[in-house]
Amino acid sequence: INKDWLKENRISFPPINIDNFYIYGSHINKKCPAYKIPIKIDASFAFGTGSHETTESCLNALTYLSKIYNPRSVLDYGCGTGILGIASKKIFKNNKITFVDIDSNALKLTKINLKFNNITSRGIVLSKSNAIKNFNKKNNYDLVFANILFGPLKNLAPRFKSVLKRNSFIILSGLLSNQISNIINRYRMFGFKLKKKIIINGWGTVIMKRHF
Repeated sequence: INKDWLKENRISFPPINIDNFYIYGSHINKKCPAYKIPIKIDASFAFGTGSHETTESCLNALTYLSKIYNPRSVLDYGCGTGILGIASKKIFKNNKITFVDIDSNALKLTKINLKFNNITSRGIVLSKSNAIKNFNKKNNYDLVFANILFGPLKNLAPRFKSVLKRNSFIILSGLLSNQISNIINRYRMFGFKLKKKIIINGWGTVIMKRHF
């Protein structure tokens, strides 16, 4: 039987409540509760609907940071659907966001999701990660999200140090809980200090602060 898998995928994506966020698919017409921050996502072909533990813990990390911090410039590295950058734009209204992914489909989807959420392209940069000049600006960001994988996260430590301002934060995710101490030690070598750890069902996210 030839199923329409994209349609199936959308149907099987029910609304999700994470902290103050109400995340729902483009196929859902139900109104968002008034006290929630709505994020409308077309989740057809990229990672990041909020249903995975790593996305959930990144949003938890964002909620936690938003109480103590207001970043002006944000990098969503490995953006997938763009959910993390979009969430931060909803909280920190005036920030500039750069979305980066190796997959051009992910960037197309991020563009669609920005429109769904009425986020104008002013102050938004979309870039493939091999176009380094578009996002690799020294001391440019106050907050970096990287919800990718352990291997690339290890390799990217020096680059993330270079693009983050001092005393700024990075949220690293896509980690199994047994990989966390390794990542913390790796980033410590580049002047980062652990601020908070979030673990959900064996998946982990860390918030680290660049001290030097």
